[in-house]
Amino acid sequence: MKISDLFETDGNTMTLWHGGRGLEFSYHEMLPHKKGRWEHGPGLYLTTHYDTAAKYARGGGKVYSVTLKKGTEINQVDITLQEAIDFVKRYAIKRFQKNIIDDLEQVSYRDIQNRIRIGAVVNLCLNYDALRPASTVSLRQFLVKHGADYEISPRFGGRDETIVILFNPALIQKVKPVKASEVETTDYVKEI
Repeated sequence: MKISDLFETDGNTMTLWHGGRGLEFSYHEMLPHKKGRWEHGPGLYLTTHYDTAAKYARGGGKVYSVTLKKGTEINQVDITLQEAIDFVKRYAIKRFQKNIIDDLEQVSYRDIQNRIRIGAVVNLCLNYDALRPASTVSLRQFLVKHGADYEISPRFGGRDETIVILFNPALIQKVKPVKASEVETTDYVKEI
């Protein structure tokens, strides 16, 4: 899948589904994630499948149609190894810092700048379970500061579903609660 396939005909926006509570009031905020609630990184989880969003909306939530403007995907962003190490030293739980830094040094590019994909910081913090919930906001801010707006994950759950983990809430153009009766059959699964 090409990233461009997610975008609407204007090439500058994409509309996806989200299931949750109060998004129309809080989408501009970066909220901390509860432990175990950020499997692919800290951010707002959006999906191409209405049914998935509806599952997360159960128990008093709503399904939202969320329109984003185009940004930069996490896999396109490199940072220096030192920037990654500085983040880990500041925000990762102390007992995991050495292991994460060792791993970062192993995957850094062997050039004069020792660069690394910013996604490696997210993956290692996830794999080591090295962030407290409050630090998930700091990780999102770090990602956005360095230009990573979202991550696109195709084939979510082994099926024909794509999720977008939005780090940068400033990309949100519109949030609209949508009832199931308002959804056209063709919109249950957003085409990519």
